[in-house]
Amino acid sequence: MGRPQIHHTLEEKKAANRLKSKKHYERNRDIILRQRRRIARQKRKSEKNDKIAQSMGEEEVVPLERSKSKLDIIKDQVQRISQRFERALAERSTAGYLSLVCVGFEIHYEEGYVTRAKDFIMEKEVEFRKIRCALEKYQGMVEEIAGFSEEWKEIEGTVARVREVVRWLDSVLCTAMVDPADLVNRFRAKQLEFQTGSEV
Repeated sequence: MGRPQIHHTLEEKKAANRLKSKKHYERNRDIILRQRRRIARQKRKSEKNDKIAQSMGEEEVVPLERSKSKLDIIKDQVQRISQRFERALAERSTAGYLSLVCVGFEIHYEEGYVTRAKDFIMEKEVEFRKIRCALEKYQGMVEEIAGFSEEWKEIEGTVARVREVVRWLDSVLCTAMVDPADLVNRFRAKQLEFQTGSEV
């Protein structure tokens, strides 16, 4: 036979459950409070870690470039292109580099490769034209931001050198197209424009 039913109504059952819970709490009060404190500590620690992680995440998302101005970024680009220009010159003076190109042309020409000799000069000219276009683009951007400032003048110095190289290469190429032998003879006699003109 089952236990006799003490509480008949819903209210009586709820009141009995409350009394049972209260007795259980009073008996185990210290244990329950310790557990609550431990859970609260863990929750606070977890929230603190989340905030730290979130703030670190926000810092990582901020790009380093944001601290730089647009002008500084352009200056960095110009510096890279200027270094590319110096590498293209093979770390020589412009006249020294043009002499190197003419020696390359002479070697190809004497081996009987006239077309290859002309292409050799043309490839060099194309390379420097690309450098000039890139520098002129950034120079225009600097002019928009800062006008004819010191930064603009610095770029202009490099652009002037590149233009001179392109002009001299163009002159050498024209001579090669008209009369390859004449180019070789004039180079040997030091009569080409870059050999008689002032060095940039």
